[in-house]
Amino acid sequence: MESGLLAVKEKFNLKGHFTILRHPAGSVSKFLKLIKAGRIEEFLALQRQGEIAAEQDNTIMSGSGTGTDILGQWFGSTYLVAQGASVVPIGINYGAIGTGSTTPTTADTQLTTEYARASISFYQNSGFILPTLQFFFSDAQLANGSYPECGLFANATATANSGNIFNHALFSTPYAKTAGTDTTVQVAISI
Repeated sequence: MESGLLAVKEKFNLKGHFTILRHPAGSVSKFLKLIKAGRIEEFLALQRQGEIAAEQDNTIMSGSGTGTDILGQWFGSTYLVAQGASVVPIGINYGAIGTGSTTPTTADTQLTTEYARASISFYQNSGFILPTLQFFFSDAQLANGSYPECGLFANATATANSGNIFNHALFSTPYAKTAGTDTTVQVAISI
């Protein structure tokens, strides 16, 4: 039986890719209204007008309570959180951007220097094997500057460094946020 488990583990390949899009200020407000109204095609069309500002593959964490362990616990419904009167499995619910420049490792438990975080605002699953998650920062929420790192977090709150890190990317060319722009961070994960 162990050899079968090893064979499955060897075939399991989890990858992620971060893309940061730059949009005119005010876009985030429009995005959220369209998503809330269920006008997804309009949202996607508007979002495609954004300029790709940075792209990078990421490192999926593998320590206890992070990355692949989150998936294993979630599949077994042991990764639970109280939600009202119910206890439910929790998934990735926040994304963060930071100013750190340390190369990610699978043992990371947080970003090197988290600057800001936002809740996941849009989720799409293509063919049940390619989830794409997006989180947004308005011009006012993200100061102008250089942002070399991003990550996703499960069981997190709006507080910096809270929750369990899932992945961590260090952009070879950091995202340069400029005045008058909203920011979309998109993460595609392939299994």
